[in-house]
Order: sequence, then structure tokens, then C-alpha cells
Amino acid sequence: MSIVQEGIEPEIPLHRGYINLHEARHPLLKGEVVPIDLWLGEDFATLVITGPNTGGKTVSLKTLGLLTLMAQSGLHVPAEPGTKIPIFAAVYADIGDEQSLQQSLSSFSSHMTQIIKIVQRVLAARQAGQVLNVLILLDEIGAGTDPSEGAALAMALLEWFHEAGCCTVATTHYNELKAFAYAREGMENASVEFDVQTLAPTYHLEIGSPGSSNAFEIAQRLGLPASMAGRGRDLLEGESRDFVHALERVQHTQRKLHAEQRQAQQTRQELEGLRDQYERRSAQLQQQREQAVRDSFEDARQIVAKARSRADQIIRQLQQQDRHTAESEELRQELKEIEAEVEEAQQEFERQQATDQPAPRELPLIESISRGERVYVPAFSREGAVREVLDEETALVQIGQISIELDISDLRQPPEEPEQTVPESEIQPVQTRKKVSVPRELALRGMTVEEALAELDKYLDDASLGGLQQVRIIHGKGTGVLREAVHSFLGEHRAVRDFHLADRTAGGEGATEVDLLAD
Repeated sequence: MSIVQEGIEPEIPLHRGYINLHEARHPLLKGEVVPIDLWLGEDFATLVITGPNTGGKTVSLKTLGLLTLMAQSGLHVPAEPGTKIPIFAAVYADIGDEQSLQQSLSSFSSHMTQIIKIVQRVLAARQAGQVLNVLILLDEIGAGTDPSEGAALAMALLEWFHEAGCCTVATTHYNELKAFAYAREGMENASVEFDVQTLAPTYHLEIGSPGSSNAFEIAQRLGLPASMAGRGRDLLEGESRDFVHALERVQHTQRKLHAEQRQAQQTRQELEGLRDQYERRSAQLQQQREQAVRDSFEDARQIVAKARSRADQIIRQLQQQDRHTAESEELRQELKEIEAEVEEAQQEFERQQATDQPAPRELPLIESISRGERVYVPAFSREGAVREVLDEETALVQIGQISIELDISDLRQPPEEPEQTVPESEIQPVQTRKKVSVPRELALRGMTVEEALAELDKYLDDASLGGLQQVRIIHGKGTGVLREAVHSFLGEHRAVRDFHLADRTAGGEGATEVDLLAD
């Protein structure tokens, strides 16, 4: 069964209550199943999932619950490596609707009956002094009654479970709960995407931003006259309307921040690679300088020792002979040549010592900088040209055919012709900032096709420039859309010689091995 579901053995984290599902799939769903990424218990212990009906909120809740129980039963789980599932003392859930005409239970009453049982068990554990280690799953918390009262009751329950130390995941439609999760430390929002154009859920779970019910858009797409949908928007209370608009702005800002965070992380990795290369090169140069000085010193020492020995012999011979004989004149001439040889050895040693002092440290700092100006980059022992002054502290510098963003404080005046500038025509129009150290694999999971292909194009150029012959692209399995887009792109890229799916042990259908053309 594990082979059929492509199951893996999850890691058991040491941190109590920490969950990290990586591309997890509901074990009972058939066909193309959209995997989800879900984490809980480290930065936040309460997660509120929002979004429209049929959008996948309950599926995400059930996937988490089923995989947790499977792991605790010793079973493999349908997910990707890196998935972590802890051992819980108990898993409590209120999912579905247990209405009963015979017992006079409404939808709200049935939900509350289950939730009260959970509260009583948690309360009993707290009174017994037990360390709470439970997972609570609540579907449509507070639903089935007056929206204002239901939202207030849901907030009270979530707050109580959170303060009790439980790991809680709840689904809801209430806007109030979205704001509640934003305002509470240790709580987080999540949403399931819904395509209002096709009226189809994408089932993609996005942690960090609340979802919208999209009631007016869905109703209009289903055929409700636009005038009625518009009237409904007008009747929406002003405060609620402003809140919805504020949430939309927050979502937009958050998506932008996430994109910038990914870019910052990539930049940090590039800078760390540059720093490591610089440190290695500096260490090598220092070793070479020290060895050159040692060699020079040893050569000079041997020359001086031989010269002194020969000079002593000559002096003794001169003391024994007439100072004006032809032989004595020859000895004096040889002594002068020995003295010159010693002086030359000493000068050579001094030159080696001077060479040992790195020139970049002696070069003057740059007080002001402008486009086209020639500069010296000590980190690479190369000269370059300023392509663009980005701000008061950084500039984009072209070194050969590569453009790199550098701190202006790390630049120096070149040793020759410090005032010389480079004509605009000689500055190469390099459109991307190339890496000096390139990793051998690129992860594209979680990106849209457009984002992934942009990253892939830049990465292949970097890898080709860095001299790599084979790289691995991790696109995940999922629906296969991203994999097909990546393969189509690889088939037309100028730097790609061949590509194929990775071996099962190296990622299988979730990764592609790429052979690059020699530069």
C-alpha cells in the first residue's frame, strides 16, 4: 500500500507538537491529487483556515488528521521526504455535521456537543496536572447560529485551547476570526485558493494569508444578475466592507513580502557563496605569499652563507700574500663580486617581502562614484566598471562579462589611471547579476509556473557560466503542470544538452536531471 501511495517514513521531531507536512496528499483521494504544505507548532500553535465552500478547507483538515494517525500507527504516509509528524497523546476532531431530528440536534447543537466533549477532556487533563500534547481539528467552528454570536464563541474557544497549550487547526467563513488570528501572538491565518473564473478550487493551501469567501463573484459567475450582485455589495455594512478591503490589501502586501523574502534569501545565499570563495582565495594567496617569502629567505641565506665562506678564504689568502701581486688583485676582484652577489640577494629578498603586502589595502578608498567609472575590486583582485549606482551604499559592477552587486565601501581606486572612466558603449548590457558560486540543484516547489520559469532561466545561465555540467531541478510531483512546463522550457534552452527524470532514489518524478553544454 505504501508503494502504491508513494509513501515515506515521516521524521519524528524532538520538539513536542511540531508538525511539518511536505507535499502531503489525502490517502483516500484518487486521480491527480493536489499536495499541500502545512506546518504548525513552532512559530504558531493555532491555525485558522479560510476560503469558499468546496475550496478544500475540510480536505486539508482531514489530511492533517489522517496522516497524524497513520504516523502514530506506524504506517508510511503519502508525502515527500522532510515531512515531520510528532507523537500526540490524543487527537480530537469535530468534522462533519451530526444533525438528528430524533435528538432535536441542529447543526450548531451537534457541533457544540462534540466541542464540549473536547473541552471537558482538555480541562480534565489540565486539572490532573498533565502536560498537554493534543491536536484539535475543528471544522466550521461557530457555524450554524447567529454570525456575530458564532464568531464571538469561536474566538473564545480558540483562545482557550491556545492558552491551554493545544495545537489547534480550525476552518471558518467568519471575517472576525481572520482579524482575531492576525492580532494574537502564536496564531496564524491560512487560505485555500479558489479560481472565480472557472468556479473551481485549486486546493492549494497558502499559510500566512486569509482567504475570501468570494460570495458575490461566485454567485455572479453562476448566473446571478450583475445588478443583484452589485446591490449585495452595496448592502454590505460599511465597516464590514472596509474590513474586507483592508484584508485584501494585507494579503497583497503579504504576498509581496513573501516574494521579497524569497529574493532576499537567494541573495543571502549568493553573498555567502561569494564570501566563502573570497575567504578561500585569501587563504590560498596568504599561503602562497608566506611560502614565497620562506623560499626567498632560504635562497638568500644560502647565497650569503656561501659568500661569507668564500670571502673568509680570500681574506686569509690575502693576509699570506703580497698585497700587490696579480693573484691578490684577482682575489680582491672576486671579493667585490661576492659582495655584489650578497647585495643582490638581499634586494631580491626585500622585493619578495614587499610583494607579500597585498596591494588592495594600499589603494585609496572611493569617495564618490558614478556610472562608467573604473574601480578595483579587492575581493576578486580584478578591475571592473560601474554599471549602475544603486544607492548610497551599493553599486552594480561589471567584471569582465559578469555583473555583481557590491558595497561601495569594498571598492578601491584602481592602481593606474584612477580617474579614467569607461565609455558607455563598452559597458556590456548584462541583464542579470551572475553568481560566482552556483549550487548544483534548484528547488521550484511552491512557485507559480511563471515564477519557476524565470528562476530556472536565470539559474541555467548561472550554472553554465559557473562551469557545471549537470544540475538537478526539483519541481515536485503534484499535478504535473509545473513538471511539464519545466521540461518544455528545458527542451528549448540554449545551455541544455539533455534532460531526464531523476532516479527514484533521487526524487523520481519530482525532480529532473539536466546535462548542460560545455561553455
